[in-house]
Amino acid sequence: MAQEIDKIETERKKAQRNFIVNNPDNYFSLLALQEVASYDDNVVTTEPLFFNLSSRLRQTAIGKKLNADIQLAKKLGIGQPALDFAQVTPEGKELKLSDFKGKYLLLDFWASWCGPCRAENPNLVKAYQKFKGSKFEILGVSLYKPGKKDNWLKAIEQDGLTWPQVSDLNGWQNQAAQLYGIQAIPQNYLISPEGKIVGINLKGVKLIEKLEELLK
Repeated sequence: MAQEIDKIETERKKAQRNFIVNNPDNYFSLLALQEVASYDDNVVTTEPLFFNLSSRLRQTAIGKKLNADIQLAKKLGIGQPALDFAQVTPEGKELKLSDFKGKYLLLDFWASWCGPCRAENPNLVKAYQKFKGSKFEILGVSLYKPGKKDNWLKAIEQDGLTWPQVSDLNGWQNQAAQLYGIQAIPQNYLISPEGKIVGINLKGVKLIEKLEELLK
């Protein structure tokens, strides 16, 4: 069943890209590319699609925002330095991304109200149990909504998330999420001990395989 769903989704994405390429002045191509960019972090494929659009579409408000997002993604690609930030834990302790330098760090953006995030959490727990220690850590950044801190804490306990968690209580306006151009969750970045991005949106078995490759 899962394979059939994956096959259908792959075909849908292929058709979506073909529509964008073949209809460069159609407003629906702009909307389709906006969706593509939300799940495809590979600028090598999304940027040419954007510049294939007509000048009229690129100059719209959505087009300008999309271009800005693509340019930000270029700064956050594989091999680029991770951007530092500071936020607080549920206990009020400030943590910085740079505090974890010297370890592989999975920077995980999620929220208690996000169904796909909660579905992915068991995979993160499995990876953490297998690789946690002196060489690997996870930092969860929650986009929980203001006034919903109890939901955040409950989700941490229910899902068994024993790694560090931070937030700034601003939902989608979370400063770290803005810094990394987060528009959909779950989303993650794997950062090397030297502070360089070495993986993006690694989920399920792909995360395990990447960590096995790096930590062998």
